Amino acid sequence: MSERQYRIIGGVRIGPQQKLWYRSDAVDPWIPITLNPTGPSVFYPTTNDEAFDLKLLLNDLFSGEALDVSINFEMEYGATEFYTGSQVYFELSSRSDPTDLTIKEDNSDNLWAILYPQLAATGVYNIVFEDDDKTFTDTRAHGFSLYPRRYFLRDVTAHRFRAAQNVSIGGRANTNFVSRLLQPMIDVRLVGSYPRALVLNEYHQLSDFLALAATGMPVLVYPDRTVYTPYAELTNPYGWWRGVLLRDSGDFDPQRADGEWFANWHKAMVFQNIGEP
Repeated sequence: MSERQYRIIGGVRIGPQQKLWYRSDAVDPWIPITLNPTGPSVFYPTTNDEAFDLKLLLNDLFSGEALDVSINFEMEYGATEFYTGSQVYFELSSRSDPTDLTIKEDNSDNLWAILYPQLAATGVYNIVFEDDDKTFTDTRAHGFSLYPRRYFLRDVTAHRFRAAQNVSIGGRANTNFVSRLLQPMIDVRLVGSYPRALVLNEYHQLSDFLALAATGMPVLVYPDRTVYTPYAELTNPYGWWRGVLLRDSGDFDPQRADGEWFANWHKAMVFQNIGEP
């Protein structure tokens, strides 16, 4: 069992046509920002300035528009934080007209679902900052992620060897070795997570995360959320790794962890380690 707080984060695939829209006055027309003109690419809210860091991508785009705004992903609970700096008025949207939900051309609703899952779940695709409203912090972790308050129950890696073997009548064994696959096995524990709670909790985070992972989208697993460098067996054993959730463990079927207590759960997952992005 690991004694370090971990996080598991999903990514968002951004295509070359997708945009965010903003305006600096309520009566101004919406101005588009093309997010990834050389895409498609997958970005993750790592906050570590890698080429695939979603925070780096968005803040560079805002700077390119000469906007005094910035975005961050808080590390303890994973909430999205947005700052408007000197902007007197600022409005951001994933759609060219957030009041018309039928307009979906070039939208970035998949990005919005990672930034503001609470807003996206209620069909709200814009945020407005006026006067003294300088910050906005979501009430839950960013989408498709898991930031539990407890540790791993299990964190081991299976080594699956791909080989064919034939044993002759005389007892000679011939083996053709092909490869070794690394399949990390983790068992996570959720606490205080009532399924029918009036507020979103870790139970809903897990459901949200599995819905993305079940599509085959690679995810990043941080055995220690304070370590930002990739895994290395001897020199960085708590570094992050990238994996695809194996289908056999991808269903949302958490098991009760403490008898009949319907607030504490555990979920076993097996991944295929696919290396760095």
